[in-house]
Amino acid sequence: MPALPTLALLALLGLAIASGLLIAVGALPILFLLLAALAGLGALFVPIEWLIWMLLSLTFFIQGPMANVLLSPVVAWIPYGLAVLVFVRALLERLRIAKSPPDSEERAGNSGAIPILLMIYVSIILISAVINRSPWVQLAVGLKTYLPFWAVTFALLFNRWSVDQLDRLWRWIPWGLALQLPAVLYQVFVLVPERQSRGDETAFDAVVGTFGGDGGGNSSFLVLYGIAASVLAVSRAQFKLGGWGVAILTIAFSIALTLAGEVKAAFFWVPIAVCVGFHDHLIRRPGMLIGVAGGLAAFVVGTAMVYEAVHWTSRGAEHVPIEVRIERASRYFFNPSEINYQTGEISRGASIALWIDDQYTDWPNRLIGFGPAASRAKSVVAVGVVAQRFAPLAIAATTLSMLLWDAGVISALLFSGLILATLAYSMRLIGDPKLSATHRASTRMVASLLAVFVTMLFYDRALVDEPCTQLLLAMSIGYVGWLRTHRPLL
Repeated sequence: MPALPTLALLALLGLAIASGLLIAVGALPILFLLLAALAGLGALFVPIEWLIWMLLSLTFFIQGPMANVLLSPVVAWIPYGLAVLVFVRALLERLRIAKSPPDSEERAGNSGAIPILLMIYVSIILISAVINRSPWVQLAVGLKTYLPFWAVTFALLFNRWSVDQLDRLWRWIPWGLALQLPAVLYQVFVLVPERQSRGDETAFDAVVGTFGGDGGGNSSFLVLYGIAASVLAVSRAQFKLGGWGVAILTIAFSIALTLAGEVKAAFFWVPIAVCVGFHDHLIRRPGMLIGVAGGLAAFVVGTAMVYEAVHWTSRGAEHVPIEVRIERASRYFFNPSEINYQTGEISRGASIALWIDDQYTDWPNRLIGFGPAASRAKSVVAVGVVAQRFAPLAIAATTLSMLLWDAGVISALLFSGLILATLAYSMRLIGDPKLSATHRASTRMVASLLAVFVTMLFYDRALVDEPCTQLLLAMSIGYVGWLRTHRPLL
C-alpha cells in the first residue's frame, strides 16, 4: 500500500495537471470552483479561531484591493463564501462540545434576547424566500447578502473561547490603521486627481482604504473603522492595557482619514460614538463632559472647514455657510419626494415613502416582503423582481427600506431590535466591575459601534449589503452575547 506522503504527492501532481489543463482551455471559473472546494475541505480541519482570523484579514485588507486590481465586483463574494465555512466549522465544533462533559462556563448564564432575535430573524428571511418562490438566481444573491456573516455570531455565542482569544479578535484594530496608509495615499494622490480630470464630482469617494468600493462604497466604513480604532485605543490606555502615545497617534490618524474623504456622517457619528462609549465617565465628571464637548465641537467645525476648502469649494460649488449646507443635506435626506428618475437616485425618506405608498404591496408582502434580494437594483448576477418594477430607481437606499421590501416589517423590527438590545446590554456591561479591564475596554468600543449602527439603519444599506460592516456587526453582537453568558465567571 503506498505511503501517505506518496499519495499526497500524487494528489498534488494530479491537481497541478488538472489546473494546467483548465487554464489552457480558459476554464478559469471551473478552476476557481475546484480550488474553492479543496480549500473548503481543508478548512474543516482548521481551528475555528484561525478561520475567523482568515475571514477578518480577507474582508478588511484583501478583498477590497483585489476587487480594484481585478476590476471585478465578484471578488466581494469571497468573504461570504469563507463565512459559510466558518459556520460549518463552528457547527462541527458545537456538536463536538455537546458530546463532551459540560463545564462550568456553559452553565454560567444565558445570552438573553440576542440568540432568540437572531434565530427568528434568520427564519423570517428563509420563510420569505420560500413563500415568495424567489427565482433561483435571486435567491442565491439574497441568501448570500443576508445570512453568511451571522456565522461569526454563532461561533462566538456557542463555542468555547478564552479571554485571551477574544481579546486578540479586537486589539489589532488600532494597528490595522497603519495598513490604510499606503492605500489612502495612493487613492488621494493618484485616483482622486485622475477622476477629477474626467470631471467626476464624486472623485473623493475613491478614498476607501483597503475596504473596497472604488466608487465610494466604503468611504464611510473608513471613517467607521477609525472611530472603532480610536475608542478602543483610548479605552485600553485608560485601563493601562496600552500607551497614551498609541491612543493619541490613533486619534490623529483617524481624523486624517476622515478629512481625506468626504463622509458627512462623521459630523454625527463621532459625537454619538464618544458619548455612548464613555457615557459613564461623562455623567459622573462634569469637567470631562465640558472638555469632551469642546473637543467634539472643534472636530465638527474643523472638519466642516476642511471639507469646505478641499471638497466643496474646490470643485466649483457655491460658498455657503455650514449651517445652510447642513439644512440642505437634512432636507434632502428626509424629503419623501426627492426622486431623480434619470439617475435613479432617491433620498432616504423617499425609499421608505415608496414602500408605504406602493399599491401592489398587500399585507402578506408587508409582513414578510417579496423575498431576499427582491429590491436589489444592481447586481452582477440578478436584479430583483421589485427593483425591475421600479427601474431605474434604487429603491433599497437604506437598510430599513431594503429589509421592508425583501423580508417585510417583521424582519425590519427584528433586525432593529437585535441591534438595540445588544446596545442596551453593552452599555450596562461598560460599568460592570465584575468584568476584567480587557473586556471593559473592548465593550466601550462595541457600544460605540452599535450606537453608530443604529443610525445606519436609516443612513445606507451597508448593514445588510457590505461585507466589512456586516462582519463588524456580527462580531459585536456575538461578543456581547458571549459576555452576557460568561459574566458570572469573569
